[in-house]
Amino acid sequence: MLTIERLLAAANETATDAEAAVAVARLLIQRAQELQTPQERRQQAELNRMISHPQDKATLVEMTDQAFRTTINRRVADQLTHILDVQGIPRFFSGLDRTMLRGFQSFGGFMPGVAVPLVKEKMRRETANVILPAEPDLLTPHLRERHAEGLRMNVNFLGEALLGEQEATRRLNRYLAALQQPEVECISVKISTIYSQISPLARQHTLNLLADRLELLFRAAAKEHFVDQSGRQSGKFVYLDMEEYRDMYLTRDALIAALSRPGLEDVRAGIALQAYIPDSYGVLCELAEWSRQRLASARAKGHTCEPLTVRVVKGANMEMERVEASVMGWPQATYHTKEETDAQFKRMVREAFRDENTEALRLGIASHNLFDISLALLWASRCGALGTPRVQFEMLEGMANHQRRAIFECVQEFLLYAPACRQQDFIHAIGYLIRRLDENTGAENFLRHTFHLDPPCFSGTTTYPRPPPTGRSATRGCPLE
Repeated sequence: MLTIERLLAAANETATDAEAAVAVARLLIQRAQELQTPQERRQQAELNRMISHPQDKATLVEMTDQAFRTTINRRVADQLTHILDVQGIPRFFSGLDRTMLRGFQSFGGFMPGVAVPLVKEKMRRETANVILPAEPDLLTPHLRERHAEGLRMNVNFLGEALLGEQEATRRLNRYLAALQQPEVECISVKISTIYSQISPLARQHTLNLLADRLELLFRAAAKEHFVDQSGRQSGKFVYLDMEEYRDMYLTRDALIAALSRPGLEDVRAGIALQAYIPDSYGVLCELAEWSRQRLASARAKGHTCEPLTVRVVKGANMEMERVEASVMGWPQATYHTKEETDAQFKRMVREAFRDENTEALRLGIASHNLFDISLALLWASRCGALGTPRVQFEMLEGMANHQRRAIFECVQEFLLYAPACRQQDFIHAIGYLIRRLDENTGAENFLRHTFHLDPPCFSGTTTYPRPPPTGRSATRGCPLE
């Protein structure tokens, strides 16, 4: 078993932070390889085969999209057969799966009522480790299992794009219902899912309405109680997720407006900030200052107050940002290189660990890059935050589980981000699946290369890029969580 003492001992034998992070990452990767299950090795081998045949990834994306695009089985069978006829059966599938697809290619059109449901169910099962079923009778056992392991869960309900206020109300009610489930401790909310008419031309009206709806969620979360494995009781947690750059400041302002209202001092709430947006560092500093003032004001009145939680991520909507910038003819809002994004991520983590911020902010370090996690572990240890609620490590449900288990042996403050979707809404999860697939197979993504890392061969000379300049004039770069 790997312990935090062993990690820190390895780090203390080095001269620089970079060398220390490499030393810690070496131990984490070695332990993760020991913990990897045979099923995870098979999934890894499948991913490696996909990377070596990029055209097969395009086939898989088309198959996933077409399988859930319509409820007419004959139409689905026709489309899937056409894709397989034109592009062939993806070579990264196992021998059994390829045989089943050949059978579907030959006979699926004759028995679509039988063949298509089988294909859909197979695809649902294959993605169940990444996207959880949102039906309460299926979601609840999974949450209980994770809680029994000592893991905390952040549930993100995927669903349709909002077209009107009726749908916004339905989504808001779904969030409120989720907070009433005893097994749900934390949910993630995007402002675009609680208000359908967000408009920069009516900013103050939009801000007021968003603050009203967030206040409703925050009060509901504070009223409900979650009991953890040790029997400790606490209010439930609401995270504000970040989407597009254009909504970043509105999300920040709506959060501040809602939490500044009387009676919400003890609410457990947080916000995600994306390192691939240059402005995020400035927003982090502003939130830290606001949280310090909020804590001081509450204490002056004799009230207790919960620190704000900031989750630092690298970002996951790069393609959308690129397309929007191209269509609108304006500069891309994000960084253009991974080096700049990675440097910004480290800069934001370091800022959150400054002495004046450690009391006002709780930090969520959301990454699968073990070198970034190792560096954050070292900084957290130095400022006394490690092993306290002041810092938690966050990963995606179902991705690199063996690495998560290795980290969890050393760090008990751990949160899994768990997307969930109802079966009838699965088509709305396709975008998420494709985004994760792109990230895992991207040339610069850590997860693509982590399977080939050989810890004994690590050098101690790895360097980290300098933090990028702030402001809109800085060169912009790429995401990758």
